[in-house]
Amino acid sequence: MNTDLMIVSIFLIVTLVIGFYCGRGVTTFRDYAIGRKKMSSFVLTVSLIATTYGGIILNYRLDALYREGFYAFIRYLASAINFYLATRFVIVRMKEFTGHFSVAESMGSIYGLTVRMFSAIFGIMLTTALIASQFKVGLRISTILYPEIEKFPIYSAMFLAGLVILYSTFGGARAVAFTDVYQFFFFGICCPILICAFLYYAKNPLENWRSIQEIPEFNIKKMLVWDEALKCSLTFLLWRSIFPLDPARIQRFYMSSSVYQARKVYRNGAIVRAVLVFVFFSVALALHLGGHKVSTNQNVLDYIIELSYFPGMRGVLITAIIALLMSTADSNLHAASILFANDVLPVLTGKIRDANYTPSLRTVRIASVFIGFISLFVVLQTTNISQLMNKTVHLYGPAVTVPLIMSCFGFRPRSAAVLLTMLTSSAITLYRISYKAQDISQRNVFESLILSMIILFIYHYFLPKLPNTGWVGIKDRSAVELQNQETKYWWTKQMYNFKTLFTRQYRESLFPKKERSFILWGMYFILNTLLALCFIQKDYFNGYIYWYIAVMAIGTILIAYPSFDIYNRKPSYIYFVWPVLLVILLFVSSIQFAKLGNFVPMACALLICHLAASMVFFSLKVSIATLVLSIVLHKFIPPVLPWESLWNTLKWEINLEFIIAGVLSGISITGFGVYKYIRERMDVKLRIIELARSYERRISLEAIYNQVNWHRLDPTHGSDILREIGKMLEEPYQYLYANNQEKLGESVNLFMRKLSEFSNLLLQRAKEERSLKLRKKAIQAIAIKPIIFKAHNDTCNLDESMQLLLRNKTKTTILNVDPDLFERLLTINFLGISTSEQAIEHVVILTIADTSLRYNYVETNDSSENDTLTLTALAFCISTDSNLPNISPLYDITNEVTSVFLPKTEAQLYQAESRQIVQAHGGYVEIIETKNDLTCLYILPVSGEQVMHFKTYDPATLASEIAETPESLIQEKELITLLTAETTLSKETVEKTIAFIKNAHGLIKRKSGEPYYTHLMAVAKILLDVTKDPETILAGLLHDIVEDTPVTLSQIQIMYGNQIAYIVDMVTHYKTNGYRWKLDDKENKNILYECKDIRVIYAKLADRLHNLRTIHFKKPEDQKRIAKETITFYIPWGKSNNVSVWLSEMQHICEKILNIKK
Repeated sequence: MNTDLMIVSIFLIVTLVIGFYCGRGVTTFRDYAIGRKKMSSFVLTVSLIATTYGGIILNYRLDALYREGFYAFIRYLASAINFYLATRFVIVRMKEFTGHFSVAESMGSIYGLTVRMFSAIFGIMLTTALIASQFKVGLRISTILYPEIEKFPIYSAMFLAGLVILYSTFGGARAVAFTDVYQFFFFGICCPILICAFLYYAKNPLENWRSIQEIPEFNIKKMLVWDEALKCSLTFLLWRSIFPLDPARIQRFYMSSSVYQARKVYRNGAIVRAVLVFVFFSVALALHLGGHKVSTNQNVLDYIIELSYFPGMRGVLITAIIALLMSTADSNLHAASILFANDVLPVLTGKIRDANYTPSLRTVRIASVFIGFISLFVVLQTTNISQLMNKTVHLYGPAVTVPLIMSCFGFRPRSAAVLLTMLTSSAITLYRISYKAQDISQRNVFESLILSMIILFIYHYFLPKLPNTGWVGIKDRSAVELQNQETKYWWTKQMYNFKTLFTRQYRESLFPKKERSFILWGMYFILNTLLALCFIQKDYFNGYIYWYIAVMAIGTILIAYPSFDIYNRKPSYIYFVWPVLLVILLFVSSIQFAKLGNFVPMACALLICHLAASMVFFSLKVSIATLVLSIVLHKFIPPVLPWESLWNTLKWEINLEFIIAGVLSGISITGFGVYKYIRERMDVKLRIIELARSYERRISLEAIYNQVNWHRLDPTHGSDILREIGKMLEEPYQYLYANNQEKLGESVNLFMRKLSEFSNLLLQRAKEERSLKLRKKAIQAIAIKPIIFKAHNDTCNLDESMQLLLRNKTKTTILNVDPDLFERLLTINFLGISTSEQAIEHVVILTIADTSLRYNYVETNDSSENDTLTLTALAFCISTDSNLPNISPLYDITNEVTSVFLPKTEAQLYQAESRQIVQAHGGYVEIIETKNDLTCLYILPVSGEQVMHFKTYDPATLASEIAETPESLIQEKELITLLTAETTLSKETVEKTIAFIKNAHGLIKRKSGEPYYTHLMAVAKILLDVTKDPETILAGLLHDIVEDTPVTLSQIQIMYGNQIAYIVDMVTHYKTNGYRWKLDDKENKNILYECKDIRVIYAKLADRLHNLRTIHFKKPEDQKRIAKETITFYIPWGKSNNVSVWLSEMQHICEKILNIKK
């Protein structure tokens, strides 16, 4: 059996099997048309490229590249450029079309049913011509297998057409896409085989290279001369840069799950197309290097097929060409059948007006078979297939491509203008084809596109205008904004990475962390150098032996380095020396050793080992850049080898040395590559673990602190409150039993108030136990955008291909928050939402907008009105939904215990953590999750220190120790004796209060070094000069406890009653109804001026007096500030309330500080 025919047959059978297997389960028109939109980006990209590169393109391009060299190379770069431009400017603007089935449906959605039908008809004509062109190539190629059989090409073409019709008709989109992948990769393996075969069998490659240099088309210096050939190539590059939006290629847009996936598919397609131009050019260049001379009357592809370097080569090449033409034919047949069933037939029958109408699967399959046989008929009846293609493109481009591209840029004329443009352009084309009988070139196609655009503008501006026509823009710009931001982010990241190379942090990251690393690398450099020394050329030995010795000496120093004292000290200069050593050892020396070894296989293998080892320390970009710089540097380092001698040295024979060198190179690349991959994966996992553990450790520590703090301060410990309530009920009970009088009512009323305060205390404790507390010193004014950039970068570094669309709707750039927590909030949300089921292509939309937060507080017994505070805030809406979120101008926060958020899955833990972070900043949280969308709304006050939940204690003070000195204990005893003797306070009450303030203030000390509670005792003692009122004295002892410790006013109310709590509240300048915020100076003074309670005045002035008596421990500037404040406010305030006992002393101290002379 013919080997070539057997290869082709096996390929066709496998194609048919793949087509039927992948097409199983097609039950609806949607399955047939777009394959349920669940195909991967890889499959769609390969299918797009396979659709683009048909047999006819390969036929012409190889021939042009072989004969025209760089001129053809420039022209064909347009194929990559038009894909890139389409990705950049067209695909991203087509988001409103993502739910459609075809390009004609998209046209109809803007311009009406008539335009839709005409677009479909022009599309069917174009796809039919493309199908026919592929079958025509198959007809010509088939003659090579059995040239002696006259009818074989026709039969084979018919068989090929039937096969394509069979699997594409019954398999639909999935069958077409997956067979495209198989067909394209079969073709892909042929190009490297051809290049290697041409070079391997080349007899005089160096002489052939010199001959190529003499050909102007392959000489860059001669080519870069402005002449007619270069002008034509650049002109071709220009007009071929317009993406035609033909039905088959644009169908991959409709098969994509989203516009973001489509953008990725077409962007990757642009890269692949650019690579393929290089590959085709390499094949043409390898033909010249191999000494192949193809006559002008013979096609290069036909010449290659006739070569037989090994058995079956012809069959492989023919199969590769068949694979290309089948992948293009099936995609166009699929697109044509959709156009007919979805856009032509429903319009003609009127069923399109039914909103629930969907074409049947039978209809589209019949259309596919019918169009397939029409294409085959065209093949058999047409001689000039290229002209047929150009003519149909000439019809389709001006009629469909131009209006659709213009609509993507926001220009949408009335339907009549588009329809007239279609008819006018078609009439001009038919006139040139039929009446003038002109041949249509690709340049004519470009000119027709420009003419069509001009005609469209003329019709639009001359016809009466309708509302919502003209430059109205596109409906959804989110994809465009995302693309622009991603581009800006990419450049910002590159600049950031470049700057990082010169930082100490980067140099430290290159430095090995373990002792054994230095030992292993030192041994590696010594061993590599010894092997390189074995292959040095004799002529170089005497002159360059010291280079080898120096490298081995450096390796020895590396081995011994951990034993040096400098290893433990790690001076800063060592981080400069290490990168320089790496560059010298891994790049400069390795290239030098390869030169000294005359580039024999083993010398090159050792060079490859060093380059692979460099990947352990540097990134790929840095390694390549350093390698290029090292090569340039070696132009000035002797010995300098000319290129001719280098070419001769690289003509290795396959012997034992060559095999060992190949194995060594493979082992080094694989070993270092696997090590780097594993290390990077482990680094990613460690970063994820650290991301989770850092917050877990913090929240666990906070929980322990809160428990210890409440255990220390909670007055309900040991059921003291309950016992007190029980004692209070004993007397009313006995009185009720004896006399049944009104006193019971007062006791019960007091009992109810106690219960109310107790419930408030429990409420406060519940809030404390479920919340995160901030450190006041950690709050900073930060720039928002750099934190967003860092969080985005950190998320991407966790091996997540996240895309962030930032919509900044505010002019506010600064936010007062804990920077670490805010960065963590963004990072965990970016990571959690981008990996959620609702995220499409890992796209996350962050919208920042202005809003407000209103803090509503619970009504208290002392106030008949609710106290409110409204703060300016920023809304951070992190979502998978591209629609603009509906952000309210005002959000309310109440004084209630928020319900515990219970994550449904482990993936939602970030939401619970985010709630804690936002609520700690006094913010608002709202999370909406549906089947299709996930939205996390976080509202943070711009400057919310007033409402932030600060930690009011130092964890160091939670230990059982308290700040006591022998002197302070003596003061305690004196005060207890004094208060017991001169007031009605019992010894037990005084001792209990002093113990309470000692525990609350913990280890805190004053500037003088004395325990803080000595100040409180001194204030109580000063108060004895003017009053014996027990409530005033106790308030003096407690006056700083609410301000400086976590003790709340509710606790004071339960333990000491409302009167003492009121005095403490007024003295500490606080107004607490659930939330506390500090009053500004003006507000503070107004409250104190309005205060007529003499007890508050006494306590406040006594506090101020003791602070003045000990003011010499403060800084001079603080002394002057306090003295000035005392003279301007507190002394006049005391006089206005007829308090004169301490004012003269206060006046004297202040004047002395301020140097005021009477």
